[in-house]
Amino acid sequence: MHSIQDVEMCVRENSFVELYRALGDKKRQDQIRLGNENKRHCKFLIEDENACDKLPASAEEHAGRICPNNPYADHEKNALIELAYEEKEIVSIAYNLAYLADIRMLPADIDPVELHILKTVQLTLAEINKERMESESGGRQI
Repeated sequence: MHSIQDVEMCVRENSFVELYRALGDKKRQDQIRLGNENKRHCKFLIEDENACDKLPASAEEHAGRICPNNPYADHEKNALIELAYEEKEIVSIAYNLAYLADIRMLPADIDPVELHILKTVQLTLAEINKERMESESGGRQI
């Protein structure tokens, strides 16, 4: 069984909870570190006071991403967002196809790949709407 301290731990920073509360405030973070000199401190957070949410350039290929060690981050959701950015051309096609379908203006000669993208988007949006309606109704089926 894990304690709340285990859940709120960062492998790179022993003062994570205190420093995360001071995210963006370099002076406050430096004060916290001075009070905890004998602890391990994250080099990225020392370099950039917002590193937990956006790694600095020194993190190389991970620069600009949420730190993978940030226990407060929703890594699954962030991975989907990153994938969407990487595949923005497909996402753009998907939104355009969904819009054309909504206004009943899909071309008769739609490409099979585009049709598959459209169906995937429609199913995903239907599932999102269903979940939203269930959560708004307190879980009652509508």
